[in-house]
Amino acid sequence: METSTTPKILQSRRPRSLRPSPSSSFKSPLIKTEEKKVSVQFENASVEDMKKATLKLWQENEDLKKAISELEQQGYEESQLKWYIDKLHEYNEIKDIAQMVMGRIAVIELKTVREVHEDFEMKDDD
Repeated sequence: METSTTPKILQSRRPRSLRPSPSSSFKSPLIKTEEKKVSVQFENASVEDMKKATLKLWQENEDLKKAISELEQQGYEESQLKWYIDKLHEYNEIKDIAQMVMGRIAVIELKTVREVHEDFEMKDDD
């Protein structure tokens, strides 16, 4: 029987071809589109309360549109934001893997993760 040289931690991950690309939009596993219902806050609300909430949301939307317009006037583009979000997702994946490795090292060396961080001279905010 052949043994793989790939560490066991990395073997459990889905093959790259089955993972969503970093440029795809984020889809929360907690929210399913078919399960969306009226917000609990409106369950027993009066029509007047719902009108007030709708106006508040409309105003927030207008404020966001204004902020977006100001950013576009300053030279920012939506594509740049998407690139930064993709890079943040990639960074978070790498950081998660690093934390798993640190945790594994801690188990092997019978130390706490904090002690392993100190061994690698990592700060609390790393």
